[in-house]
Amino acid sequence: MRLITSTLNLNSRYKISSDVSKAQFHRHHGTQAAITHPPASAPLLVSHLHHRHRLTALNNNNSNRRRRRIVCLKSIHTNSSSGDNNPSSSSSSSSTSLSTFFAAFYKFTRPHTMLGTMISVLSISFLGIGASTTSTTTSSALLLLPSPSSSIHALWQALSSALLMNVCIVGINQIYDIEIDKINKPYLPLASGQMTVFTAVAIVLITGAASLGIGVVSGSGPLLVTLVGSLLLGIAYSVDIPLLRWKQYPVVAAACILAVRALLVQLGFFQHMVNAMRSGTSGGSSGGSEGGLLQWFINPLSYLIPTLSNSNITPTIYQAALSTPTIQFATGFMLIFSIVIALFKDIPDVRGDAKAGIQTLSVRWGTTNIYWACIILLEFVYGWAIVFGMLRGKVLASVAHAVLAAVLWWRGGKTDLDDKESIHDCYMDSWKLFYIEYLLLPLLN
Repeated sequence: MRLITSTLNLNSRYKISSDVSKAQFHRHHGTQAAITHPPASAPLLVSHLHHRHRLTALNNNNSNRRRRRIVCLKSIHTNSSSGDNNPSSSSSSSSTSLSTFFAAFYKFTRPHTMLGTMISVLSISFLGIGASTTSTTTSSALLLLPSPSSSIHALWQALSSALLMNVCIVGINQIYDIEIDKINKPYLPLASGQMTVFTAVAIVLITGAASLGIGVVSGSGPLLVTLVGSLLLGIAYSVDIPLLRWKQYPVVAAACILAVRALLVQLGFFQHMVNAMRSGTSGGSSGGSEGGLLQWFINPLSYLIPTLSNSNITPTIYQAALSTPTIQFATGFMLIFSIVIALFKDIPDVRGDAKAGIQTLSVRWGTTNIYWACIILLEFVYGWAIVFGMLRGKVLASVAHAVLAAVLWWRGGKTDLDDKESIHDCYMDSWKLFYIEYLLLPLLN
């Protein structure tokens, strides 16, 4: 369009200038001539200008193409150099993915339960070491003190296998509670999509197999039965198949938790350490009995109820756990405390549980009633702890329990039962009390 316009303007200008010159010529010579068409050379000039305009446009297009080609080549070179020739870029992306995975894995392990397992196993194990050391030094049959290497090895077996089994059990629960957790705990990795179900299943299988493997290799019957029993109860609690999914039955769900936290942990790990320490002094197997691991599976009740066993050595070994006053107190205390945790953990999850049709006691009776029932139960066991400490002359332990009882009552009155976050914070504080109790057990020994 611009070319046509410029051509027309050129023709008109040429025509006007030509007509003006002709008029001046005729006036000068006294002649008249009509204004006619431009001379024959005008079309050639227009054609020449049109050709030059086309060449200029073509040159501009070619230069633009060259510029775009150069820019494209530069960008390709930059990308290739930053990707293939710059290892720092790939390493930074891989480090980011690893940090994301570990962050998700950390949430997946439910750290507060891991800490509870670690503290409880360490506390009970040290009580077992102390009991075996005392019994060894006063026994006429055993003249040698337990070796430090046997105690460290047995402690490593107990702690590593317990933590791995903890990851396995809480992982199973999260796999089967994805839809519920999207409402109750959307920050968990499976509910938030931060971790895939395939990855979660792989973690559960690896940690479960590793935990049981440590139990088998240790040759310790008490340790392996504790791990297997915990796993079976964890499966029964969470897996959604007929006759299982016991978490939907409040009494059975609480029984699962107290069976692990109150019975298996106290008795199993204590007996594991006592057996390991005694075998370290007498040169026996780490199982600590003539029957060893096989005896545990043939007649496991003989270790829980010694009078049922016909073996001469079994009652003596297990009486160490049942005859230790601190273990008796710890078993009873944690029995009630586990009931409180089982009830308390459902209070913040009322909305999701009700939507999923899980009739917990919090859903049935209301959060306020269950909440204050938990507080009263804890105050009762703290009162028992105060009396137990005074009867044994452990004044420091009694004072510590009195302080905890006062703090619990003050904290209970501050909780806003209409605020989910406030209830959850109080629930986490109950876990802190759980940790502290295991730290106080040695004061009662």
